[in-house]
Amino acid sequence: MTLLLHPFLAEGEALPTEEDQIFFLRATPDPVWEAWRRALVCEQSFKPTHDALVRQGFKTTPRIVEGTARVVLCAFTKHRGETLANLARAWTLLAPGGLLVCAGSNDTGAASLIRALGKAVEGGISASKHHGRVFWVRRPPEERGLVEPMTGWLAAGALQPVAALDGRFSRPGVYGWDKVDQGSRLLAEYLAAHREQIRGHVADVGAGWGYLGLQLLEVCPHLDALDLIEAEGLAVEAARANLGELTQRQQALTRVVWQDAAAEPLPRRYDWIVCNPPFHQGKATDLGLGKAIVSTAAAALHRGGRFLMVANRHLSYEAHLDACFSSWRDVGGDASFKLIEATVS
Repeated sequence: MTLLLHPFLAEGEALPTEEDQIFFLRATPDPVWEAWRRALVCEQSFKPTHDALVRQGFKTTPRIVEGTARVVLCAFTKHRGETLANLARAWTLLAPGGLLVCAGSNDTGAASLIRALGKAVEGGISASKHHGRVFWVRRPPEERGLVEPMTGWLAAGALQPVAALDGRFSRPGVYGWDKVDQGSRLLAEYLAAHREQIRGHVADVGAGWGYLGLQLLEVCPHLDALDLIEAEGLAVEAARANLGELTQRQQALTRVVWQDAAAEPLPRRYDWIVCNPPFHQGKATDLGLGKAIVSTAAAALHRGGRFLMVANRHLSYEAHLDACFSSWRDVGGDASFKLIEATVS
């Protein structure tokens, strides 16, 4: 995000040197960061973006948990609660006298986020550029700890039990973090109705915080192993926390895998795979993402294995299902969602 460079290139802030420590929260790959490679530590919990940063040679981690930096960069996400928590974390990671620079496109709610930060800290400067906003401020040399209301932001963005999810754990930054979407509910009902058939090695691809995987563990008595496969590290953390509430037997047969299922082969062969595939990149519909996951799932099934998918009725997966599977059929759903069962022979 080149907006983050604005204070250095247009406003006279001193450019970091190779000896400086720079943290970049929700980092994205871009050639503009090449000059800062040795000083930059990138944080990115979304596996596809994390892996792209690693391929470009940047030091990258799913989460920065300690250390201080002369400069902390923070890119806004579409999740307000996550972004506010990241801004609070950025403040704790910043050396006294260090510079915080944060930015986002207008569709992330950047103006509102910057107003909130501007009320929390003094002396900040903002600018509007390239359909987005950027804000920068120096941490006072004498200041220690968090300022209000950052303590609340940090708590609200943390892993937490969610009452609406019957005691399950989740957090802002995870898709549908405080609810269950109707497509997943429909698929869960189908799993319960066919609990005796679902057996052997099973995977939930695109598992999120673990809703479908937990349903499988609760209703299907013949599972030998269950893999929850998810690309967002924040969701992986929540899924692992949710497994901690289960019986020892359920925990023993289950593992959570941080993986980009659209780009990497699944970790083993399966008898059944269930999936509520994502179909958005940002706010844009990207059917290619779901198709890539379907292809990966088909390649990971044993002969005779079955794939269960829920999808919005307006999304056209049919031709791709023809190409990937021996047969498939629409097995239900409602006016908005279709349930598909496909077989590899």
